[in-house]
Parts: sequence; structure tokens; C-alpha cells
Amino acid sequence: MRELFVERQRDNSLLGNVYLGRVTKVLTSVNAAFVDCGLERSAFLSAGDARPYSQQDGNKYDISELVEEGRELLVQVIADPIGDKGARICARISLSGRNLVFLPKGQKVNISRKLTDVEERQRLSKIVEDGIASKEGAIIRTIAKEADSTTVIEELRDLQARWSKILVSANKVRAPSCVEMELPTVLRNLRDRLVPSIDSIVVDDSEMFSIARNFCDRFIPDFVERFELRLPPETAFDDYEIEEQIENMMSPEVNLPSGGSLLIEETQSMTVIDVNTGRFSNKASRETAVLRTNMEASKEIALQLQLRNIGGIIIVDFINMRTLEDRSKVLLKLKNAVSTDTAHVQLTTFSDFGLLELTRRRSRSSYLHGFSEWCESCEGVGRIKTAHTVAIEVLRSLWVRTQVEPGHNFSVFAAPEVVEVLNGQQMTALKDIERRSAVSCNIVSNANFERDFFELVRH
Repeated sequence: MRELFVERQRDNSLLGNVYLGRVTKVLTSVNAAFVDCGLERSAFLSAGDARPYSQQDGNKYDISELVEEGRELLVQVIADPIGDKGARICARISLSGRNLVFLPKGQKVNISRKLTDVEERQRLSKIVEDGIASKEGAIIRTIAKEADSTTVIEELRDLQARWSKILVSANKVRAPSCVEMELPTVLRNLRDRLVPSIDSIVVDDSEMFSIARNFCDRFIPDFVERFELRLPPETAFDDYEIEEQIENMMSPEVNLPSGGSLLIEETQSMTVIDVNTGRFSNKASRETAVLRTNMEASKEIALQLQLRNIGGIIIVDFINMRTLEDRSKVLLKLKNAVSTDTAHVQLTTFSDFGLLELTRRRSRSSYLHGFSEWCESCEGVGRIKTAHTVAIEVLRSLWVRTQVEPGHNFSVFAAPEVVEVLNGQQMTALKDIERRSAVSCNIVSNANFERDFFELVRH
């Protein structure tokens, strides 16, 4: 597994949603403002995200010059709420399509750096430039390579029409209101991540299979025949060992091929990664073993950051290397490894103490914090799955059992806090399983069960 996306009914992602908000407070001390978008907490708008496209560096401007308290403002979510922090928003709206990102007030056309063919860049730029107005802009995505002009223009027209609808909607409502919702996670990933090298798209839910296939039939027809419906007992989670991979992802330790390991510790302020080597027998083999382990670690770190969705500041303590040449090799390896990350990653050079600092754009909470919480019984030295995470596992297991053993009712025995979630926030999902499987499920609380243990009993 390379990357994981999770969306739950209780906390659907807000990324890409457009709101008509109202500025509630301007904080000159941090050069930012709080905006009421009708969400649980006020959203955070920095000066850099409040500036118009004509101002290249928003941090050079005082936030009070860009917004004022009480003013209505059209904004877009660029980072989901994390912990006790509200969503991050931007006043520069961008509407994403498959080949283009339309910038209603962008004023120029940019093109992905990964499109290196000069003639292709010129061709695509001309198509888009001819289709936008003088005060509009766009970003041409990498996937647009070799796209025909008709496809590009039709997509551009659709995005322009979406913007017109947003403006009409914004004029009909009062702040705070949501005026445009981004596509659901599944469809958004189909739009943004389907590339020719993908051979198949496996779906293990018949309703989502139909929705996703119809979406591709309309917007990405080349992929329609690559869909596979996988129903119980052959679920995608089992076939690809996704549960096991998620369990491994929760562990702080990651083993490396040479015998070394990574120790990943996430805190509120930053993530620290410690690289440990395996055994080596003598001085001559030590330097070789250190370089080999650090090179392996560089590749694995890039994978784990993306897989675990770790963002913010990351400090890596590589095994000490004595030569500048070896450090350069490891730094280049890490740069190449993170270059394919969909989130923007910035690296520094090694410090005098041999530490390497990097930052990764954070748009949502890491999965460790999303799936688990501090374990009170071990006084904060470990983590335990949240009751909501276990409830989701119960529902997934129950769905599989009802398909494998049709016509039978079930009792679910689980810890009290898990039962509370099943009878509360996940009651709709539970009733949906009963409806689709034509069975009834009895939820039973057992105070003797550990939180992450549950049992399904067939009647």
C-alpha cells in the first residue's frame, strides 16, 4: 500500500469546499484572521492566503489591509480541521478538473513542471490561453499531456460554468454558508490520480462501484473497462491485506531490508524519525553498513510520510556519516524519493549534529492521531485505537459475515464505548447493513472486553 484515504460519515473531508464566510476577528499579532464559515470552529486565514493573485507575497502585507471584521468573504478550505484547530482557508478560489485547475482570478496560465516537452507545453498553453478571459487563470496538470484540444476546452468551460454557479449561489445566501462542495473522496481520487499505468480499479461495494464507474464513463471513459467489482467473501481488504497494513502503520517501528529500522514518534508539534542500523562486525564494514541503511531509510521515510499522512515539521536523525560524500548521497536519495509525493515536501541540508529537517504540507490529520488516542492505563507511553475506529472494524466484519452467511442474524459483543458509537454515530451505517443484507443485528455491551476486542455470534 502506497497511500491511504479514509472518510467517515461523522467527519467528511472539507477540502475544496467553498464557503461564504464572515470575518470575526483580525489578529495583527500573527498576521491572520478568523472567519466564521458555519463550521464547528472558526477557520484560520493567514495574510498569505488572503492576498489576491496580483500580490505575489501576502506576508509582506498587514492582514488588516486585506480583510476587515464583519466583512463577508468567499473562501475555500485548503486544510481540514486538525485536533483543536479549525480549518485553514484561502481567499483565492481554485476549481479542480482532471486536466486543469481553473483560477477565476488567476490572471495567467501556469503549467506543471513535470510536463517537460517544450512543444507540448506550448500547445496546451495556447489552448487554455485562447479559452480564458483576461482576468482568469489556470494551471495545466501533468495528466493533460497529449489530451486533445476538445477535451481541454470542454473541461475549461465546465469549470467556468461552476464558477458562475458559485457566484450566483453566494449572492442568494447570507454568511456563513457553504456554496460549493468538492467531490466525495472516492470520486476526487479517481479524477486526480488515475494515470495510464493503472491497470485495474478494485471496488468492494456494489453501490460505490456503480457510482464510480458512471463517473468515469462521463469524465474518464478510457478507464471504464478497468473496474473490477469484488464482493464478499473475496473482499478487497482481505485480498490486499489492508487491515494488516493498517495495523503495521500504527506501529512506531518499521524494519529495513538490511536489518536496520526506523522509529517514528509523532508529537503535537513535530515528528521525529530515528534511523537505527543493524549489526556490523568491524570498522571497515561499519561505514558501508551505515550508508546502506541510511539509503534504505531515505526511501522508506518517503513512503511512510505519505502512507501515514504525516505533515508539518519532521526531524530525521540518520545514523552518523563521517564523509560529506555519503551525506550528499543520502540527501539526494531522499529528495528523489519525496519528489513523487502529492503533498509538497521541502528539505534542508544536514545540521552540524547530523540531523535533517523537512516539512510536508499538512491538509488533514495523520492516521495515527485519527485512528488512535493516548492510552490512559499506560500513562501516555502508548496508544490505543479509538472507539470509533473499532466500531468501523465491527461494521466491516459484520458486512462480510452477512454476505458469507446470508439469512442469519447476528449479535455483536463489544466494549461499552464501542457499543455507544454503534448505537449512536454509526447507527445509520448499522441499519444500512441490516437493510442491504435483510438481517437483524443485536448490539450487546460487555464491560469485560478490551476496547479493541469484539465478537460476532451468528443466530
